[in-house]
Amino acid sequence: DVKSGALGERYAAWRRDRIDALVTAVARDVKAVRPSAKLSAAVWGYYPGCANSIAQDWGAWLKRDDLDFICPMNYTADPGQFQRWLSTQTALPGAAGRLMPGLGVTALESRLSPAQTIEQILILRRAGAAGFVLFDLNRTLERETLPYLRMGLTAP
Repeated sequence: DVKSGALGERYAAWRRDRIDALVTAVARDVKAVRPSAKLSAAVWGYYPGCANSIAQDWGAWLKRDDLDFICPMNYTADPGQFQRWLSTQTALPGAAGRLMPGLGVTALESRLSPAQTIEQILILRRAGAAGFVLFDLNRTLERETLPYLRMGLTAP
């Protein structure tokens, strides 16, 4: 009943509320112990769908200032899909200057070449994202992608 029946909506709201309460409590406690700490979360990129599917209403977390920045895992090799996700994400209240999308360089969902990684970085910069994170640090990323990024796109 809670997965697909009459109680589905109530269960989804209850589950989302539990995760929201946890995020708020962690944010409060971290800032109480170390006010200068920066708190972030790697979250599913397909917002707002993930608010019900996996109880991550991270748009609300940004709006409430529970997090200093957010890293939506935008793991796709399709530049059009990447752009669509970014358009939704950057339009969220509180997202300005706090969005650092994750690129799935070696994720199961995507395997990006250096050229595809560069293309996604250019897309997110044009969209106004504050930065990016690369998933995940391994020999492939280290040897195949990072040398190209150091050639110019992320050069000092």
